[in-house]
Amino acid sequence: MCETPECLYRVFTDEKIANEFLLHGKIWVFSGAKYRHLADNLRRDDNEGLANYLCGLPEPYPIAEYASNQFYVFSTFGPKTDLSRMMAFGKYKVKIKSPSRLQEDFNNLKPQNIISCVLKPVNYNENRVQKERDFWISMTQKKEKYREDCEYRYIFESDSMRNYGEQDCLDGGYDFRRPEGMQVLPAKDTLHIELDLKKKPEYLEKAW
Repeated sequence: MCETPECLYRVFTDEKIANEFLLHGKIWVFSGAKYRHLADNLRRDDNEGLANYLCGLPEPYPIAEYASNQFYVFSTFGPKTDLSRMMAFGKYKVKIKSPSRLQEDFNNLKPQNIISCVLKPVNYNENRVQKERDFWISMTQKKEKYREDCEYRYIFESDSMRNYGEQDCLDGGYDFRRPEGMQVLPAKDTLHIELDLKKKPEYLEKAW
């Protein structure tokens, strides 16, 4: 189990949205699939929600594991992230002085069929052997080129689960080994949830 970092940072391009989070605890979070279709090249990740790893010994075999639309992500920078890297994403930076308290507040909200919120570090371990099953791997794995982000994620688990073949499916549900040639259906643009703490979180600090 990973240790909770001493602090985290969320960066915004829009000052109004930054102040909504800072002063009222209000934020939008999006499904992993949403990030695959962003127009912003810096924020878009074509492999968001997909984990590639090796399983089985002594002859590991490759696995592609997709997350379904039951997960939503609130991404933050860790305390070791270089300032210049953060600033590439926006100049309005909010410091989260107590990441665990924000997680607790998120869990107390339980909006729109959300079961729970967990805080996880992103792992930059694509195509490496996984000795143990990791339930969160498809929402926490990114390519090595993103390592400088030192990212941590608040991941929201919904009580809804969709399966392969459903018309409104994002990534076809949950499966270890995607059948060869299976098509991944496009994501909807409306897959997001609004979180509103309706208070000024004392553990948030203006950092711009």
